[in-house]
Amino acid sequence: RSLARSEDRYNRMLENLKDDFIFFSHDTDKVFTMLSPSVKNILGYTQEEYKKNIDELWTDHPINKKGRKRTELSVQGIRQPPYEVDVYHKDGSSRRLVVIETPLLDDKEEVAFVEGMARDITAKRKVEEKLKKYRMHLEEMVAKRTTELKNSQQRLQEIIDFLPDPTYVVDNNKSIIAWNNSLEKMLNISKNTTIGKQFYEFIKPFYNNLPFLIDLIELEPKNPIFRNFKIIKKGNLISSERFIQSMNSGHGGYVWVTATSILNQEGEPVGAIESIRDVTHIKNVEKRVVESEQKLSTLMNNLPGMAYRLVKKKGWEVEFVNNGSRLITGYDPSFFIGKQLRGFKELIHPDDLDRVTKKIFDPITKLREPSQIEYRIINASGEIKWVFDKAEGVLFDNDRLVAIEGFLTDFTVFKQMEQKLRHENFYLRSTIKDRYKFDNIIGNCTAMQDVYEQILTAAATSDSVFVSGESGTGKELVARAIHNASDRSTGRFVAVNCGAIPENLIESEFFGSKKGAFTGSNIDKPGYLDTADGGTLFLDELGEVTPALQVKLLRAIEGGGYSPVGSTTVRKPDLRIIAASNKDLMELVKNGQIREDFFFRVHVLPIHLPPLRERGDDILILIHHFLNSYKKDREVADLAQKDIVLLKNYPWPGNVRELQNVLRRYITLKSLDFLKVSTLKNSGAEESLESRNPVDKTIPLKKATGEFEKNHILDVLNRNQWNKGKCATKLIISRKTLFRKMKTYGLL
Repeated sequence: RSLARSEDRYNRMLENLKDDFIFFSHDTDKVFTMLSPSVKNILGYTQEEYKKNIDELWTDHPINKKGRKRTELSVQGIRQPPYEVDVYHKDGSSRRLVVIETPLLDDKEEVAFVEGMARDITAKRKVEEKLKKYRMHLEEMVAKRTTELKNSQQRLQEIIDFLPDPTYVVDNNKSIIAWNNSLEKMLNISKNTTIGKQFYEFIKPFYNNLPFLIDLIELEPKNPIFRNFKIIKKGNLISSERFIQSMNSGHGGYVWVTATSILNQEGEPVGAIESIRDVTHIKNVEKRVVESEQKLSTLMNNLPGMAYRLVKKKGWEVEFVNNGSRLITGYDPSFFIGKQLRGFKELIHPDDLDRVTKKIFDPITKLREPSQIEYRIINASGEIKWVFDKAEGVLFDNDRLVAIEGFLTDFTVFKQMEQKLRHENFYLRSTIKDRYKFDNIIGNCTAMQDVYEQILTAAATSDSVFVSGESGTGKELVARAIHNASDRSTGRFVAVNCGAIPENLIESEFFGSKKGAFTGSNIDKPGYLDTADGGTLFLDELGEVTPALQVKLLRAIEGGGYSPVGSTTVRKPDLRIIAASNKDLMELVKNGQIREDFFFRVHVLPIHLPPLRERGDDILILIHHFLNSYKKDREVADLAQKDIVLLKNYPWPGNVRELQNVLRRYITLKSLDFLKVSTLKNSGAEESLESRNPVDKTIPLKKATGEFEKNHILDVLNRNQWNKGKCATKLIISRKTLFRKMKTYGLL
C-alpha cells in the first residue's frame, strides 16, 4: 500500500511537471531507456519515438559540443554539473534544455545506467536575450540606488553604535540616584557632582523653561499641557522632541526626551527614569532619506514600464502605481490607486484572464513563489497590447503574505518581432528543395510541390481560399496547413461538413442561438462563426450550402455581421474562410445552386489537389509513412515486392483515404484484400495490356518494345500469383532470363 501511494505521488508529480521537466535514463551507449510522458508536451515525440541515441536527437549547435563531453563523462561514472543542450523538436524547430544527470553504479562499481532530468528553458533564453539590454540598464540603476541605501544605513548604524542614550534616574523626592557616562560626557558634569541632588538644575539646558517630563508622569493624558507643549503620553511613558540651541558648538541640535515611572513589585512608583537621545544625526538622516525617496520616486516614474504594489486588506487593493501606467494602459496612476484588484483585471484580455490568474496570482498567493507571464491587455483607447509582467510576494515573518510587487513592461514590439521571425523561419524551412512533407501533408511529386507553394502564398494573405480535388485527396489537411502557417495560427480552426448538418438546424449551427429561441434551446449556444472568431472557418462540401444560407454567410464575412437565432444583437466576426468541394463549382453556379457573388467571395485563391493516381512515386512515400505510423501500436509485416507493384498500379479512386484503409486492412488480415482476380477486375487494376498501358504511337520502337515487354511480364506474373517458375515456363524463357528482365524493369 505504501508503495502504491508513493507511485501515485510520483505519477502526480510527473503530471504536474509535464510542461516543464523531462525525466529520463539512458544506458552507457547513450540510448534512452526511459522517458517521462512529458517528452510529448515539450518535444512533440512520444516516448517510443524518442528512444534513440542521444547524438541523433541533438542539433549541430556549438553548445552541444560541451554537452557531449559532459554526457561521455556521466557514462564513465563522473557526475557532472548541470549543462545546456540544443535538441530537435518533432516539428523541426529546436529547444534549449538544461540537463542534470546522475550515473548509477552496479554491484561491481561500474556504471549501469545514467538517470536525470531536463527542463525546457527555450522561452526563458529568448526572453533573456531580448531583455538583456534593458536588464543591464535597470541593474545599473538598482545598483546605484542600493549603494545609496547602504551608505545611509551605514551612517545610521554608526550613529547608533557611537551615541548610546544619556540616562539618569531619580527617586520620589526628585533626587538623582543614577547618572550614566554618556550623560556625563554630554553635559560635562560628573556623576559625583549630581548624585543625591535635585535634578532640575542639571537638566535645565534640555528644557528651556518648558515643563519637566518627570513632573508630568502622574497627569491624565487629556490634560491640555500635553497638547500645548507637543508632548506625547502613552500610559506612563512620556516623550517629547526638543531643539537645543546650545548643542553642537552653538549650531543647535535635536534631542528626544523620554521619561517613565519606576514601579516596585506592588506597582507603586518609587522613582522615575529619563533618557535624552541626541537625534540630530537621525533628523539629518531623515532629511536625506526623504530626498532619496524623492529621487527614487522620480526614477520610478521615469522607468519604461509600470511598477505597482498591491496590499492585502479586505481584498487585494492597489497601493502604488507609477506614472508608467499612462504609457502602457492609457490611465493615470490615480485610476488604479485605492481600488480593488478587479479594476485592473478588467484591462486584461478576456482570453488571457484565466491564464494570468493561474500563472501570476496562484503561484504567489498559494505557493509563495515569484512569477512572470506574457499576456494581452486592452488599454484606454481599446488598443490590444502585449505586456510582460514579473511579480513576487512580500512576506511578513516569512509566512504571511502582505503585499505583491511587480513590474509591467510593454512587450508588443517583441511579440510582433517573434511572430515575424517565426513566419520567416517557417517560410525558409518550407522552401527547402526536395521536401516530402508540409505540415501533415505527405508528398514529393512536382504537383504537390506546387501545392506547397500555393499554401505558403495563401498563408501570407487573409484572402479566402478554395480547395478542390477528388474525395480523399486531403483537402482539410491543406486548410489546416494554411491556418497553421498564417497569422491566425493562435486562433481556432473550425472545420464544418456542410453536407452533414440537418437543414432545420443549419442556421443555428452557423450563427448560434439565444436561450429560448426555439423548443429545447435552454442555454445560449455559440455558432461556428462565434467559435472561429479570430481564427479560420473551413467549409467542406461547400456545394451543399443552400442559396438562402449563402446570402447570410456572404453578409457576415463581408463585414455586415450576423445575429444569433432569437437575438437582435449584431456580431461581426474576425475570421478567414477556406472552402472545399469535390464538385465543379462553376457548373453549380450555372445551375443556380451556388450564387455567383458567393462563388467569387470564397473562390479568391484556388488550390487544386491532384488525385493519387497522378502523383507517381508519392504512393511509395505514403505507404512508408502509414506503415511506420501503425508500427507504433503493433507489429507490421513488410510488404512484398509484388504487393508494392500492385499498389502502385492500382488506380485508387478513393485516393489517399482509400490507400490508408487498404493498409489498415492489410495489417489486420495480413494480405491485400483487393488482390483477388475478381476484385482487380472490378477495380480496373487488372485490365488488358492495351487498355491499361496504351502504347504511345510516337515513341521510338525500342522504347515501345520495352514497355510492351515489361507490361506483358507483369501481366503473366499477376496471373500466376508471382510464381516465377511458372511465369518462366509460360514465357518460354529461363528463370535466369526472367530475373534479369524483372530487375531491368524494376519488378524486383
